[in-house]
Amino acid sequence: MKIDIEGIGKRIKNRRKELGISLDKMAELTGYKSRNSIHKIEIGKDYITLPKIEKFADALYLDISYLLGIDNKSKNDNNILEKKENINYRSEERFSRN
Repeated sequence: MKIDIEGIGKRIKNRRKELGISLDKMAELTGYKSRNSIHKIEIGKDYITLPKIEKFADALYLDISYLLGIDNKSKNDNNILEKKENINYRSEERFSRN
């Protein structure tokens, strides 16, 4: 199976925007060092490994099969507001541990 890097990037970007996550916060949630890395992934200019795809799926509350383009539905898409609040909480929790 050939991985559609551009398709994965588009799905990541669409979901990130839907949840109101900045490029900086997305980098933080997925372990990247800069927003530029996320931008390159979103436009299909940078290769992304399966473990990183799993991190994006987790951060964006998506099934990995959706990001890979195997399934066209995201998991449990109800209550976007609750997911946004949880993303902020996870971010604050990381900073309080450091």
